[in-house]
Amino acid sequence: MLPFENSCLIEIGYRLATAAWGQGAATEVGTRLLNYGLRELALELIAAVIHPENAASQNVIRKLDCDQMVCVSTMV
Repeated sequence: MLPFENSCLIEIGYRLATAAWGQGAATEVGTRLLNYGLRELALELIAAVIHPENAASQNVIRKLDCDQMVCVSTMV
């Protein structure tokens, strides 16, 4: 979790080795980070910045509670 550039938002991010793709790791880590940020840090919003062609990461965010996230569809 990192401060979102020039904003009061916190960004959630991850990077996985190719061998780990499709095994649910990003969803599990994303869920834990989201819960930690909302419950432990009392954040009101968390941002997810996803490249428009990254369908796998878009699916991860759909599985998370996007009502509590700012989902940005393009890379800045």
